[in-house]
Amino acid sequence: MLSVGFVRWRVFSPVTAQSLHPFSTQAFDQSNWNNFLFWTYLADVLIVPFYQGIRGTMHRFYSISLQKAYFAKGEDTTWNDIKANMFCPFLILTGTVNDYVRVDDERAIHEISFSSLHTGSDVLGYVRARRPQSLAKCTALAGAATDAFVLGMLDRIRYRFWLEVLNLCMGDFIPFRRRERPLVKAIRRHVKAAPRWATQFVYQLPSTVLGLLFYALLLASELIIHRDERLTVSACARQRPLIYLALALFVTSFILSFYGFLPCFKFLLHSPGIRQLHQLTRYYHRATRPPNLIYVTDGGVQDCTGILQLMRRRRERIVLVLGAEDPTSELLVLRSTLEQAAAEKLGSFYDPTDPRRDIRATLDDFGRDEEATELHLGIQYGWWACDQHSTGHVFIIKNRLPPSMEDRPVRPLLTKEDILSGKACSDELWEMKQTQLASCCCDCCHTSGLNFGTRFPHVPNANQCMTPQMFNSLCRLGYDLSGPAVQAIAKQSPIADIWEDHVTEPGAGSPLHSEIIRMSHSSTPVSARRKLWRCNS
Repeated sequence: MLSVGFVRWRVFSPVTAQSLHPFSTQAFDQSNWNNFLFWTYLADVLIVPFYQGIRGTMHRFYSISLQKAYFAKGEDTTWNDIKANMFCPFLILTGTVNDYVRVDDERAIHEISFSSLHTGSDVLGYVRARRPQSLAKCTALAGAATDAFVLGMLDRIRYRFWLEVLNLCMGDFIPFRRRERPLVKAIRRHVKAAPRWATQFVYQLPSTVLGLLFYALLLASELIIHRDERLTVSACARQRPLIYLALALFVTSFILSFYGFLPCFKFLLHSPGIRQLHQLTRYYHRATRPPNLIYVTDGGVQDCTGILQLMRRRRERIVLVLGAEDPTSELLVLRSTLEQAAAEKLGSFYDPTDPRRDIRATLDDFGRDEEATELHLGIQYGWWACDQHSTGHVFIIKNRLPPSMEDRPVRPLLTKEDILSGKACSDELWEMKQTQLASCCCDCCHTSGLNFGTRFPHVPNANQCMTPQMFNSLCRLGYDLSGPAVQAIAKQSPIADIWEDHVTEPGAGSPLHSEIIRMSHSSTPVSARRKLWRCNS
């Protein structure tokens, strides 16, 4: 409505002399309009080199907020530091790429993982992790919920429009290159520039020059009117070629950006403005390889649990803390992950106590048993009979409050001494129960009449500003619920039941199976083994 009103005012106000209410009470004046255009174009020329930084304001704020809230002493670290620390576990963060479609695929959502070794996925391919790379930035990318919600779920142009206009983009573009240009290495070596600034300068310089040239032509055309101080026929005749040239430059660059899969036009995909227009128009880069600059958002669009990444690595023991918003224990997020694992043919899940039961029945029983604190599922890795099979176990701890814990009072905030000692605290902080906690922002809201909203422990995902006391209570609840699962998975003895030792692999004992097993221990690709199985079936 604002855009329509502004255009209508600009077209008709020279004739009707109406004002731009409520922003201005003065009638339209040509000289004021020319001054407005002049300073607008000048500001655009100054903003173009820093546009990507301005657009990423929301992402940087989110990254700093996560860093201050969850990192030790509020200090950021890099993947290099994590790799060098022998006591740090192998961290894997997952995100989603929303602007790339493979030639032989129709899906516009692809998972991407970050670790201290590689970045990528089976679909995108893998590149070596950039060093140094901020862990806080990758954490913010893995939790960029607004972009993932709009680009992945509410995939409509009108939602994309408001996402860009309000600058609510929590995701960001990241480089995805297998090797750097020699010019980047030369700049880093001779100028002593940071790797990030050197790569941005080299790859974005051509597209930045085009953007500066576009606005410089518009500014030059406006200078003609500004110098004559009035609109004349001769001034319009001199202004028109510059405007046409600027429009031709913009249209040509935008059209050629759709051919970014060609090497000569790849530089256009490094323009933040062009990539923003691509997102706004729901255009997806279609090629055999992803572009050198990809847009990453929250990984929860495809897998909120992280199990798929561990299943691809065939981990034998997995602990899953299921913190999704699920007050009725329907386990929709977990069910979706199980279906995704089956779709990718990573393996199948079963109930270790009774494998004859449908896994959905096991999930239903866990949802109905309100006192259950953990769910134990078995994983049979491998899908085809020719695959090499193995067994894994996953212990699922859900964010739920058993009825036996509902009467617990609010306890003091956790301290470093409490965590190191591992002793439970029985002190009461307020004369209220944990189930009465709600609200957001600060703890004073709980006792000053502002304690409204969804109650503990089912905090909605939209509440990104939980109080310290709510966070403290969730941590204590997680400690109480996770005890049995941690003890079960940490024991030295095998987790599998006795009956699992007497199960034979599909086709075991046949000559074909022996040949496939021999090939699995050699360097024969999996595709060749599956082809052998199909040809002999």
